[in-house]
Amino acid sequence: MGYKLAGFHHLGGVEIDNKMTKIYQTNHSPEYFYHEDIRDFNRRNDLPKELYELDILDGSPPCSAFSMS
Repeated sequence: MGYKLAGFHHLGGVEIDNKMTKIYQTNHSPEYFYHEDIRDFNRRNDLPKELYELDILDGSPPCSAFSMS
């Protein structure tokens, strides 16, 4: 969310939690989104070319575990 507010083009994300996936996709409409374990995502070799040419890749802790809402 912070990157979007700062003017960056946000491409997508990876989320394992079903509920968080639905919320994220509804609120952000990412171009690319992977609903799977990050370990499975890391083994992928079929990503769109655009995802191999990122300027910034940010990994953060699960928001659901830290959220006050």
